[in-house]
Amino acid sequence: MGMGFGWMWIWPVLLLIVALVIVRAVMTSSGRSHTGTNPEQILKARFARGEIDKEEYTTRLEELRK
Repeated sequence: MGMGFGWMWIWPVLLLIVALVIVRAVMTSSGRSHTGTNPEQILKARFARGEIDKEEYTTRLEELRK
């Protein structure tokens, strides 16, 4: 009768893991939707990360504002 109780601990652990994965997915997706949606913000972020130089930044910014 008591053979199945050795594995009973796995269900709360699996439930916790699934809950953490869902929370992380929601937090990650909501973080992306608030930042970088505006083309000028994306350009500014690329400049800040060093992906583009000042000349390219100003050129692209002028094109965006036309």
